[in-house]
Amino acid sequence: MPERLLNLWTEDQAFKKIISGINDAPSYRASVTGLDGSARSFFVAGLSRHAGRPVLVVAGDTGRAESIFADLSAYFPGEVKMLPPRELFVSTEILSRSEEYLWMRLRFMEWLYSGGCGIYVTTAAALLSKVLPPAVWEDLIIRLPQGITVDRQVLINSLVETGYQRSALTENAGQFSARGDIIDIYPPSGSSPYRVDLFDNVIESIRYFDPSTQRSTEMVDEAVILPARELPLPAKVYASGRQLILKKLESAFAGLRRRGEEKAAVILKEQINRHLERLSQPDGLDMLSPYFSFFYGDGASLLDYLSPDYLVVVEEPVTLIEKGNNLRHELAVYLSNVLINAELIINNHQQLWDEKELFQRIRSSLLFCSLFPGDNKTAGDLPAYHFDAKSAPSYHGQRDLFSNDYRRWLKNGYRVYLIAETEKRGRGLREFLADPEEPGLLQKENLPFLDPEQVAVLTGALEEGFVIPPLKLAVLDEQNLLPKRKKKKRAASKSGIRLSDYRELKPGDYLVHEQHGIGRYQGTSTLEIGGTMRDYLMLRYRGADRLYIPIDQVELIQKYSGGEGPPPRLHSLGGGEWQRIKSRVNLSIEELARELLSIYAARQAVKGYAFGPDHSWQEEFEANFPYEETPDQQRAIVDVKTDLEKEQPMDRLICGDVGYGKTEVAMRAAFKVVIEGKQVAVLVPTTILAMQHYNTFRERFAGFPVRIACLSRFVAKSKQKEIIEDLSTGKIDIVIGTHRLLSADISFNDLGLFVADEEQRFGVLQKEKMKKMRLEIDTLALTATPIPRTLHLSLTGARDLSIIETPPENRFPIQTYVLEYSEELLREAVQREISRGGQVFILYNRIDRINRFAERIQKIFPKASVAVGHGRIPEANLERIMTDFQAGFHQILISTTIIESGLDIPNVNTLIICDADKFGLAQLYQIRGRVGRSDRLAYAYLTYRRDKVVSEVARKRLKAIKEFTELGSGFKVALRDLEIRGAGNILGAEQHGFIAAVGYDLYVKLLDQAVVALKNEKRAPKVDTRLDLSVDAYIPASYIGAQAQKVNFYRRIYGSDSLQELLELGEELIDRFGTPPEPVNNLLKIGELRILAARLKVVSVQQKNTIQIRFTPEASVDENCFGRANTVDRQSLIKEREEPFSIRIKPDGLQGSVVDGLLALFRELIIMQEGQKKQTADSGVSNLL
Repeated sequence: MPERLLNLWTEDQAFKKIISGINDAPSYRASVTGLDGSARSFFVAGLSRHAGRPVLVVAGDTGRAESIFADLSAYFPGEVKMLPPRELFVSTEILSRSEEYLWMRLRFMEWLYSGGCGIYVTTAAALLSKVLPPAVWEDLIIRLPQGITVDRQVLINSLVETGYQRSALTENAGQFSARGDIIDIYPPSGSSPYRVDLFDNVIESIRYFDPSTQRSTEMVDEAVILPARELPLPAKVYASGRQLILKKLESAFAGLRRRGEEKAAVILKEQINRHLERLSQPDGLDMLSPYFSFFYGDGASLLDYLSPDYLVVVEEPVTLIEKGNNLRHELAVYLSNVLINAELIINNHQQLWDEKELFQRIRSSLLFCSLFPGDNKTAGDLPAYHFDAKSAPSYHGQRDLFSNDYRRWLKNGYRVYLIAETEKRGRGLREFLADPEEPGLLQKENLPFLDPEQVAVLTGALEEGFVIPPLKLAVLDEQNLLPKRKKKKRAASKSGIRLSDYRELKPGDYLVHEQHGIGRYQGTSTLEIGGTMRDYLMLRYRGADRLYIPIDQVELIQKYSGGEGPPPRLHSLGGGEWQRIKSRVNLSIEELARELLSIYAARQAVKGYAFGPDHSWQEEFEANFPYEETPDQQRAIVDVKTDLEKEQPMDRLICGDVGYGKTEVAMRAAFKVVIEGKQVAVLVPTTILAMQHYNTFRERFAGFPVRIACLSRFVAKSKQKEIIEDLSTGKIDIVIGTHRLLSADISFNDLGLFVADEEQRFGVLQKEKMKKMRLEIDTLALTATPIPRTLHLSLTGARDLSIIETPPENRFPIQTYVLEYSEELLREAVQREISRGGQVFILYNRIDRINRFAERIQKIFPKASVAVGHGRIPEANLERIMTDFQAGFHQILISTTIIESGLDIPNVNTLIICDADKFGLAQLYQIRGRVGRSDRLAYAYLTYRRDKVVSEVARKRLKAIKEFTELGSGFKVALRDLEIRGAGNILGAEQHGFIAAVGYDLYVKLLDQAVVALKNEKRAPKVDTRLDLSVDAYIPASYIGAQAQKVNFYRRIYGSDSLQELLELGEELIDRFGTPPEPVNNLLKIGELRILAARLKVVSVQQKNTIQIRFTPEASVDENCFGRANTVDRQSLIKEREEPFSIRIKPDGLQGSVVDGLLALFRELIIMQEGQKKQTADSGVSNLL
């Protein structure tokens, strides 16, 4: 929004006095009343602009904090941050949890510590938790200026003590890695990780690097590394606290025994020992904060870190104190329960701060803001300022009502600002407000002259409009003017996390060797054979069979991925079993390839309907979209429209994370199709989703002559019959339904577009019908987590693919926990959500027990409205339950997986999944996507039964979900799903067994070869030169210690097909690992030699007493070329044969070492080869002339 809007505050005397007081007194205090909602946010924005200092806004609860955050973001895009509360009630039995909210809190610590600018918004709950005293925190900060001397091991120990986890690769916040003289560190509080390069313990350079590419980006003079945990426990602190805990345990243990509670005493001792073990881990005290006082006594408050330069604005102090009292009471009840159950011991120190005490500790300026004057009395006797303000009226689209107020405001000298989401919507807003009979409503002659300083349409989004009479200011948001327009704009593109380990090899992985079959990877080994050092991959086969594979043959192996279930059977070396399996698979693949090609050919041959350019109504329809399109979304829209305007039928997959706007892409395609008189069918997997899409389409298409119908089991039989008849006669333009749409009795008058939402949820028969439809009409598939079969076909070009990865603005990551189920957890998680006016999903997938479970939940929350939903409830009842929940009549919905697909209720931001270990990865990701669909903090608890042993596959699934907490990672979850769940089938269920037999990667490779063969494609034969030279060319463990990274670099070096790529690889090695030793330099030279040899069509280079070079029959190099070469001694040449050409060279005939000499020779031969080609071309031109 423009600067002039905030500058209006300088015209107000009370505001100027407040600013003057803040600037003159370091600990200024004042009371401000009369402002509420977005008007108060506007006041805070004015303070931030004119006080010129960082601002901390403290709201009473999370819901209000989120509203302030959204408002302030409109004035200062990208400069407003949110501080979430610390988790106080999570069970100690956690398998894993996502760290985003911890990182957000640590970034706040960095903001406080560094004196950052901008605005932070938080709640009382986020500030009441105890933290380390500032002096202790200061001592834990690691400062590394360039040029100082450091002890490498001491630095590593310090990083571990401050909560950093050592890893082979530093990709995520809170990690570090040490490789020789290079140490990578990723502080959670920073935007980029550091790369520290040592030389004899002196810091030679410090660079930022990109964690996705691992390449350095820019030099910096100093690295300031804050702890990776909010509550780190260095060894000395842990040791002293541990003694206090054991002393307390001894006393409690004796007391229980004296009372005859032997069992409780034993349970307590076992539990405390487990807690002490957990406390010794990096996140121990973060998870077990009730033990805080044993280690840090009374501790400190986050507000103790504030310098006098900050400004603190406290909203509604009475409400804030009330919320604090409630939180302390809830925590006391929680701790009382665990104490009764002998699960914890605590000190006598207070667990949380008192608000009044906190306010007294603040050294910076402090303003208390309330709507009513009496509510600020708790803050004491302070200078008081009152501002007259009110919420803007809501006109519900009534032009006349608005025009009356508008005229009055302008007549009285008000400045009127109309706020629209986008510039396009701003133009639409002007058109809407214009009277059809008098188009110049905004420029009427009988109104005062409207200069741009008095009235304007601005781009932005507020929670609500407001009017401030003293400033003569009226600000109206779209929701004040038009019905149902409250939405948020989207942010710039943001990439998701890198899936580094999808193909990484770890010892114990199953591998597939193209010649020898399935073996188990044992790691790499450096062996000396014939006086030459080289790395080999070790594979164990059946029995005592072992295979050592030269690292340059790494392309012959793939990681086995065949699905869940038992591990694959190992093959025997030299047996015929593997060849028999490959033969059977090849036969099946050939049939599959024929089918794939026939479908592809049929699509190309069919002449479909080519839609014309966009109709004028299309722009009007798109202007009504209440979001700003993201770049990804815009590309997907263009892709779809381009497909529709071609004659060949469209077959496109839109892959976008939950809530990222896939449905809008489909609706724009549907509008384009309907406007030319054709029909659209939208297929969805569930009746609930059909109902939701029906409502979304009806709202979106309102105002256009488009008839939309819904066909599912929620619709009465008589109504279904009427809809089916209207479809056949063309009276219905768009029909949305479940698999009922694929029934034999359904016929369309003129179907132009078929949309399948979450197509992987349909059965084999439905998919077969869809497959046939794709041959005839334009088809669009939407999915957030494509199953591997869909994913692979898209990536290999059999289907077109558009990916939407950009998240909406203000959308926070979902804080995800994987832990044991407990009623204490459920009570606290649900209560927190209900307290902020939100709703809760509890997924309980056992219909036979769901009602008893719901009764238990109702007893825990007697004042909440609890609803139950599952597939066996009669259709009419289920529809009513879901509609009521969506309308907010129920606070808690306990349901089966009917909530899995597409359900969009932004007010639901807490999800509890019971027995999460029983769900597939893609399914878990879909379910988790039901929350976090607004600008609120969202929580997902993936629980498993207490004392249940979670299977390894389920553990991998749950761990993957936790890892992929970043927005936009659904596409990457599908890649991981290839490994965990297996590929499924590519075009039919019968293929599953064949994929399991040879592994997914080899199966796809064989399929690709079969397709090429059937197409009779003439691909240029790739020359794969075999090099056998007596030179040490390998990566020593002292240079790259992690085997997975080492194998990855071997793959990349031997897979390089350009010298530029190899040059960049060499630069990357230096950047990430330091100066390469000689064997690594030799390896890079061997890589270059392979590339040059392939261009010369060299089959092999083998060194024994002499160096033998063999060429393919197509090679243009002959004896004359060697005779003209200056880089080899002609006397050392020994010709072997003419066809195909082969020659031997004595090693002493080369210049320098064997590798360097061959490189010089091959470079010269390539120059000769290029010269011959040019000469031939020139000769051809001369002949033509």
